[in-house]
Amino acid sequence: MLPLNRFIKKWCANQSATITIVAITALVWLLVSLIDYGGAHWGNAFPRFSLLSYLWLEGDFTLIVKQPWRLVTYFFVHNSLGHLAINLLLLYYFGSITEQILGKKRLLTLYFFGGVVAGLFYPLAFCIMRLWGVRLLSLPLLGASGAIFSLMMSLATFAPRKKFAFFGQELPLALPIALLLLWGLLSASFENRGGLSAHLGGVFMGLFYAILLRYKGLRFIYKPDNKTEGEVVYISRYDRRKKNRIVPEKKGLSPQNTTAKEKEVETIMKKIQQSGYSCLTDKEKKVIFDHSTEDHDEKEL
Repeated sequence: MLPLNRFIKKWCANQSATITIVAITALVWLLVSLIDYGGAHWGNAFPRFSLLSYLWLEGDFTLIVKQPWRLVTYFFVHNSLGHLAINLLLLYYFGSITEQILGKKRLLTLYFFGGVVAGLFYPLAFCIMRLWGVRLLSLPLLGASGAIFSLMMSLATFAPRKKFAFFGQELPLALPIALLLLWGLLSASFENRGGLSAHLGGVFMGLFYAILLRYKGLRFIYKPDNKTEGEVVYISRYDRRKKNRIVPEKKGLSPQNTTAKEKEVETIMKKIQQSGYSCLTDKEKKVIFDHSTEDHDEKEL
């Protein structure tokens, strides 16, 4: 067991979180397929057993309470190889970008909670439809599309101007994300209205997570010489308020001069606190007077 533990730790340290999720999802599909194939075709040797039916999600809150693991396992299982391939492709592409921008921990947090919230939206849709007198066909929910939708929506909200290269042209990443989200919502609305609710749950979680990051002061700042790349920086609430202040235009007043003038005012204010207003020179008194006049004009705008 020790070599296996060392291998797992080394893998998690060196490999990206996106590749790890892709590998686990593919391995789970392979194992479930083999077990269910054996249960279906070798009934004499094995009792008829479907592992997949214990892992997918159904539109019933009672079943979720009894078997809560379904809220997590459902987005690791898929009903076909084509379903798996499409989801893993989208997961690898948008997961890699999300991990590059937000890091491993935030990617794992968003993917996990995106899948869980998408799963909760599924039985919630059945409850709402029943209240309206509409009966939906209770199909099992499985697949990672809800969690992937949370990654895409979070990217489009947090870094909407990030660009990618497409046949030599730089296009905003929000464009293909918007098209994929629209396609996913429309296709689910026609084929499986219950699945539409899970997609909406993923979109909701991605939007909520991006807004939460911005509320905490995280911003994606683009590099001046390369608009396709950037980094996440923390901006304090004081800096955000200072950035949003409306400063009236003055003759010969540049942003550099404004910063120098503010520092001078802060120095004078400290001097007043220590020694009083009477110790100021005529020049310092004039600086304080001009600053108070500017603040008054600022409030009138």
